[in-house]
Amino acid sequence: MPPPNLDRLTRVYGPETWDVYQRLDVSLDPKGPDWLHDLAGRYLQPGDVVLDAGCRDAEHLIRLVEANQVTGVGVDPVGIHMERARAAVDAAGLAGRITVHQGIVHDLPYEDGSFDLVWCRDVLEQVDDLDGALGELARVVKPNARLLVYTTLPPSSSTAATPR
Repeated sequence: MPPPNLDRLTRVYGPETWDVYQRLDVSLDPKGPDWLHDLAGRYLQPGDVVLDAGCRDAEHLIRLVEANQVTGVGVDPVGIHMERARAAVDAAGLAGRITVHQGIVHDLPYEDGSFDLVWCRDVLEQVDDLDGALGELARVVKPNARLLVYTTLPPSSSTAATPR
């Protein structure tokens, strides 16, 4: 007589489970945690000016400034982010090279072509005026400079595009 849990055992150890294991064993070749910083570094020269649009606690801006001998500006609409960003900039000893202020991405107080790189990581999904924000970021970046935008999207049924 078969054990009472044979149906569960068959399901757990059957072809469906092994198919899942086989799929999990295939690498999607994820990039490491520093790849975005490395990419930004390719486009920066010492003395350049970086805008971190949506800087939160300025962690990424601090890394970019330290690693690339540049100066930076951080903008974020959330008050507690500004408090944390100012504290982090001071703790890193970069108050002379990084300025942070509370503001919104679709209304920046900078002249056209002010920045050599705009860093915008995990921000655009939170912006209520996406067209205005992208237009404003394009306005403040220098001609032929880079606007590095990274955002996560929910999974879809279509095949994901491969980053270039």
